[in-house]
Parts: sequence; structure tokens; C-alpha cells
Amino acid sequence: MFASRMYKSFDSQMTTKIRHDRPNVHHNQIEVVKEISHLWKHVMSKSEKKYYNDFAKEAREEYERQHTEFRATGSYQPSIKFEKLHGDGPWVRITRGTPLEQEIATYDTVKFAPRPDNAKTPSWVDKVRQQNEREKIRKIEREKRKQEERKRQIEQLKADAEAKKKRLKWDEEITKKVESDL
Repeated sequence: MFASRMYKSFDSQMTTKIRHDRPNVHHNQIEVVKEISHLWKHVMSKSEKKYYNDFAKEAREEYERQHTEFRATGSYQPSIKFEKLHGDGPWVRITRGTPLEQEIATYDTVKFAPRPDNAKTPSWVDKVRQQNEREKIRKIEREKRKQEERKRQIEQLKADAEAKKKRLKWDEEITKKVESDL
């Protein structure tokens, strides 16, 4: 359980760094997570991972204390060890324990790095847009076919009703003729 929490802390901080360092590139979280996972598994030392392990453990202990305090009193004391950068960014130590935390604390924004107006739209966005447009056209065509089928069915029902009237009229005439002959 702690392994996922400690990795999550590192992941959120690194994602912030990568988004900040690549302002002109569309953010693809899947690719970013692959990079971050590679760093975590193959580049980081045990002491660097230990920092995040301690971070996760202490954060969990503090949360448990705050939760207990809140349940008992209806309020709790804010953390004196951890904070969310700019109120909505990743969790960091207030003392900024790593160079990564120190670096991301200097950013103007940490949640979503701004993108320039001229940044290229990613190909997957264009692909989804094209698929949506094709689906709209298909939907319109399906509706037209349904309407044409309904019209055809109504015309067939009218023709059947007319044929039935003629049959009934003919049956009535035959019945009258048979009765008159008797």
C-alpha cells in the first residue's frame, strides 16, 4: 500500500515538472507515466525512493491524526509538514526536502502549465473530431432511412386498408347477390 502512495507522490511532482518543462508540447499522460515509471524503476537510488517512502508514511500518519481529531471535534489543525502547492498542485513538504520539490515550488502555476495559442493540436484530437463528424453524418443517414421506411410502411398500410375496403365491398355485393338469388 505504501509503495503505491510513495510512487503517487513522486508521479504527481514529476508530472508537474514535465508539464512545466515542455510548454509547447501537448501533454500525453500515458507517455509521461511511462517516463516517470522508468525513472522510478531504473534511475532513482534507494535513498531517493526512501524519501518518498518516508513522505508517504508521515503523510498517512498525519492524515490519520487529523481524521481522528476531526471526528472527535468537528475540526482539525492544518498540516505543519505538508501542503498542496498553490492550493491545488501536488503534495510537498513545507520544508521542500528534495531538489524536485524546491524546483516546482518556484513555478507560477503547478496544476496545468499554460499552453501557447499556436500549439499544434494532437493527432488524436483531430481523429476523434473526424470520427464524431462521421458519426453525425451516419446518424442523419440512419434517420433518413428510418423516415423513408416509415413512409413506405404507411403507404403499404393505406394500400392494404384500401384493398380490404374493396374486398369487404365485393364480399358485401356477393352476399347481396346471393341473397337476392335465393
